[in-house]
This record gives sequence, C-alpha cells and structure tokens, in this order.
Amino acid sequence: KLTEGVKDGPNFANRFTIIEWGCGAECQNFAVVDAKTGQIYDVPFGSERGLDFRLDSNLLIVNPVQNIIIADNNLLPEWLSTRFYEWKNGKFNFLAAFRLIDNKMVYMDLE
Repeated sequence: KLTEGVKDGPNFANRFTIIEWGCGAECQNFAVVDAKTGQIYDVPFGSERGLDFRLDSNLLIVNPVQNIIIADNNLLPEWLSTRFYEWKNGKFNFLAAFRLIDNKMVYMDLE
C-alpha cells in the first residue's frame, strides 16, 4: 500500500505523502511518508469518514464536515467528531475538535 501510494509524489505539507486505506466499515487508517527521505511515520489515530489535506498546508482535518453529513436530513451524527491537527516535527499535534450537539457544532476537548 505504501509503495503504491508514494508513486504520485507529495500531497501534503510540501514534501510528504499521506496514504490512506480502509480497515472496515467506518474505519480508515493512514500513514505519512517523507518523499525526500522515504521515512514512514505511523499515525496513532484513524478516521471514520476520511481526511482533508493539501500539498501547500500542514493542516490535517479528520472526518471533514463535507464527508460526514448524512444526505437524508443534512445532519451530522452526534457520535462523530471533526478533528484538526497540525503536522510539525514529524508528528501530528492536536488543535481542536468539534461535534454536533443539539444541531450545533460544539468545541470538544477530546485529547
């Protein structure tokens, strides 16, 4: 999975490649690979509804809102949080998390 994933080059934080794979229903794992050195960084968390990231940014959004809205009623499931991390010095630093409570996005202190 990692070898195949790095073929297209960096897609995150200028020189890194995020590679995602499924681990069952409502579960995705991923790793970060340094495109210059080949170093693989294991990530100690996964996602339930995917990731959002860009080549020119070190921000990672886990379970981005656009991926978790329930199409039938345009609501977010209350059990699911959207989390924000900053990639710095070879690891993800937790920034914030939000969860839907009573149809309002509420900041959560999850970590």
